[in-house]
Amino acid sequence: MMKKLGSALLATLLWTGSASAYELDGELALEGRLFADRGPRGQEQLDGAIWTRWQYFNDWNDGKDSITVVPFLLQDQRDAERSHWDFRELTWLHVGDGWEFRGGLRRVFWGVIESQHLVDIINQTDAVLAIDGEEKLGQPMLNISTEGRFGTLDLYLMSFFRDRTFPGIDGRLGGPLVVADDSSRFEASDGRRHVDVAIRWAHNLENWNFALSHFSGTSREPLFQLEYLGASPIPTGRLIPLYPTIDQTGLELQYIQGGWAWKLEAISRSGYGGDRYAASGFGFEYTQTGIAGSRIDLGWIVEYDWDERGDQAPPGVLEHDLFLGTRWAFNNLGESQLLAGVVVDSDSREQVYWFEGSHRLSDQWKLAFESRIFAGGHLPPTDLTSILTQAAQPDFDNKLGYWQKDDFVQLQLIRYF
Repeated sequence: MMKKLGSALLATLLWTGSASAYELDGELALEGRLFADRGPRGQEQLDGAIWTRWQYFNDWNDGKDSITVVPFLLQDQRDAERSHWDFRELTWLHVGDGWEFRGGLRRVFWGVIESQHLVDIINQTDAVLAIDGEEKLGQPMLNISTEGRFGTLDLYLMSFFRDRTFPGIDGRLGGPLVVADDSSRFEASDGRRHVDVAIRWAHNLENWNFALSHFSGTSREPLFQLEYLGASPIPTGRLIPLYPTIDQTGLELQYIQGGWAWKLEAISRSGYGGDRYAASGFGFEYTQTGIAGSRIDLGWIVEYDWDERGDQAPPGVLEHDLFLGTRWAFNNLGESQLLAGVVVDSDSREQVYWFEGSHRLSDQWKLAFESRIFAGGHLPPTDLTSILTQAAQPDFDNKLGYWQKDDFVQLQLIRYF
């Protein structure tokens, strides 16, 4: 369905804007990932991939109408589930007097904190591309936006749900059991065709930036049901994603003064089979400019993430975790930058260290790297009987245990066109 919808929209949009000048930019990347050890299922330590992303832009009607098309394609060396294509954007924009209308596939980002994206809920996470939730799939939608002296109001109408991507049996940074994302289940009776709605009001007032939002529809974050496939000659099973229907109210708040940026995200959510719960992330970033008379800017980040569900929150959720980070901007010809940080669980003492950086080699070439190190947990038993037992009864004090062999360094060589 998504392929048919995307092809029809693309043909219509390209035809509509064909009479005017257009812009076309692209990037092509070679990617290599080296893991510290073979995976728990014997996965290889070295993995390669190639991906490309292009952007086509065209406007007409004196700039009041425009289209943006952003296709993305990734081919992985080992994991068939990681290989995929998507339209990140396939959007028609019409600008009116004080209002805008957008229709098609879009990516919309909400939120202000660095350590996680609590409020951000419009788009589905592309989890095979990155584990930090930064990469998103395009979401079919209609969006009306109005702007005035009292801020910006956005209304969203969405359907054609996008399933979250998960690593396959040969992939890394997955779980002990393969996720059968082709067998997803939905609480809504109309499944992927369920209509989701959202509203967001944002406003800036002197040093304050704030936003209130509400979403009602199918959660982008699945629960998992363990499905036994048989017990002879050995027990086997898989995880089935279950997407519940939820209501989520969110708050974003940011205060900027001098080199300080104080930030808060908070949500109240219902629909996960239990009582309504709250979660939040808050902290600050302080930036020092021109360190020791140089051109280098140095930022210090401190955030705390809290989830009312505590240890009952799903793995990967920051429920009582401290994030400490530093951001370096070298302000040189290569636009070099570095982000380093650690997330520490205040109860289990599990830690995730991450490093991200990039440097432009020239106008056409850039080198980027990323690393994740998982510490403080212990690798659980890898025999299938124990895996199935722990899938039914998770160890909430060892949420990162299965990733203890998944420390990795990733390099990307990117060519711009």
